Amino acid sequence: MATNDAIRLLLIALYAPVVAIVYQHLYARLSTISKQLITVMLVAQVVVITLATAFVHDQGFVRWLWNLDAEYNLAATLASTQMALTGFVALIVACCARTRASGQRIYFVGLFILFTYLARDEFFQFRDASSDWVSGFSQLGLLVALATALLTLRLPRRQRVWGYSILAGLAIGALGGLYLDNFLGPFATWYTAGDFILYIFLEEALEFLGMWLALLGVCGFFSDALPKPAICWRSVYLLPLLWAGVHHAPFINRYIEYIPPPPRTMSASINYADELAIKIFQVDQRPSQVSVQFYAANRNWEHFTRLGYSMHLVDQVSGESYAGINRGAHRFQQMPYHLPGKHFTYVYKQEMEIALLPSIPQNRALWIVLTVWMQEGDHFIKQRVLSSDFRALSDTQVVLGELVVAADAMPPSTDVLARFADALSLEAVSLPSQAYAGEDLTVEFMWYSNKSENEELVQFLHLVDRASGQQWGYDQQPLGQRLPSRLLYNGLRDSEVWRIPLPAELAPGRYAVYSGLYRQQDLERLPARESNGAMYTDARVPLGDLLILNR
Repeated sequence: MATNDAIRLLLIALYAPVVAIVYQHLYARLSTISKQLITVMLVAQVVVITLATAFVHDQGFVRWLWNLDAEYNLAATLASTQMALTGFVALIVACCARTRASGQRIYFVGLFILFTYLARDEFFQFRDASSDWVSGFSQLGLLVALATALLTLRLPRRQRVWGYSILAGLAIGALGGLYLDNFLGPFATWYTAGDFILYIFLEEALEFLGMWLALLGVCGFFSDALPKPAICWRSVYLLPLLWAGVHHAPFINRYIEYIPPPPRTMSASINYADELAIKIFQVDQRPSQVSVQFYAANRNWEHFTRLGYSMHLVDQVSGESYAGINRGAHRFQQMPYHLPGKHFTYVYKQEMEIALLPSIPQNRALWIVLTVWMQEGDHFIKQRVLSSDFRALSDTQVVLGELVVAADAMPPSTDVLARFADALSLEAVSLPSQAYAGEDLTVEFMWYSNKSENEELVQFLHLVDRASGQQWGYDQQPLGQRLPSRLLYNGLRDSEVWRIPLPAELAPGRYAVYSGLYRQQDLERLPARESNGAMYTDARVPLGDLLILNR
């Protein structure tokens, strides 16, 4: 393809003169270990860039694996490892060189800190969390360049070339990683698709080549300052393997594990405007926090730089938010997909956690509510939900799930009024001796849960006129709307005060009071037993008598 040919010509024009000068004039002055290190790193980056060229028009996993502009993949691992190796070799020079002055030792320790930080940032993209990272990196680079220039001027003429190599590497790396990426990047929207790919390869190749020249310079100091290679210096060969294996491999494995299927096979659960789709795949409640993990997919990469999420724990009765978190969308663990006839769709895995602080009330049903917003200047615009598989609280709020913050588990009582199918125990009832028709009847029930429930149970209260046999009833959940029975848990002991509006036409007289439970799904009553195991008739528990009066 024409684009591939242009990329290859560009890379040859970039690498050929630099590599020719290095191997013609400087290679012979390096120690055996240094020669092997720079050669291996050069071959590795050439292989990675070549394969990136070969797979640039592929889609899915293969393209991501070799994409120079992606995160957590082999290209990012190699770039990070090369920087880390530069830092480690500088540390060896600082610690072990026999003739190194204290100021020079401090300089090489500084190089170790700088390149180790750059290596971690190259892989994890910490800089994305800062809006002014370009300015910070530029100032740091100028400071290191100044220190390198001062060191170089104080060196013997023969050794200055290594300082020049580090300076050239910093300049070339900054040209690609800072200025092409951030100052010219916005203009890339004017390019055709092929021109944009060419631009990406130029930017990344300059970073690779610049850091290779910095490694060459440090290896030159390593060769000049140390005695003849002893067996202990061969341990430097292990540094790239340890860095890539210990520092990167666990994160790459975790990343690959969470790569989602392409959006065409992903049944998006929530759809917003501008083709933004969210798929919730895991909601976890732990004793200390509730966490939600989901994928966000959108064709427009720019949207992810302004996208954010709000998650709140909202009381199901009062609507009050007891805890919440706002977080901007991050672009780690990214996988681009290509849909037939469409552009790339970017899919990012997102995670949010809310700490369950002591201020959150216990034994109340809480909704986990998600809101998606887009930043427009200083405003945060809530995104309207077009369709959702989840319950909607409003046109911008979606309920992802529900939970209850549990109190400390309590032991069961041995003496109870009734046990219902080994699920709930009615431990006590506070019933007044009389009430007035047309007013509220106040009754308090104490319940104990013997196991975690996952179904809706309804409690009934029946008043049966002992003279006429006429019956009047009132139903609600045992602990009210604040804690539906589907959220009850093992070891729960709690009470609920019922305020029952008695009808004004209720005939005065003495009434027998009964209570019990039934399943909301099929209206079947739960069998009720006394403490001694005897069954209650009709699964109704007698609570006593109530005298109804008229005012």
